[in-house]
Amino acid sequence: MMITRNILNKLLTKAGCLVMSAEDGVNAQTYLDGRFFNLIIPDLNMLTMDGIELVKAIRAHAIYRYILLIMISTKSNQDRPALEAGGTVLIKSLFRFNPY
Repeated sequence: MMITRNILNKLLTKAGCLVMSAEDGVNAQTYLDGRFFNLIIPDLNMLTMDGIELVKAIRAHAIYRYILLIMISTKSNQDRPALEAGGTVLIKSLFRFNPY
């Protein structure tokens, strides 16, 4: 996810967005206190707190009930749990690192 996170940070920053990046779900959850975001892009396979748990925690805040949550995963068959947790959409990981 670090590669995906870095690429997304660069793309969104270049597009004029203010980007905050979290290394894991617990860190991401601390960003929610007192801040409003227009878009959150969690990875389902984060450490410490996975994306499903994070999305449930995000949706528990009234101000985030209708925010756009674009969830990312490298694994298939996670659509249903991601959407049931409150994700807006789940997309398969955008980028893959190929060292060859």
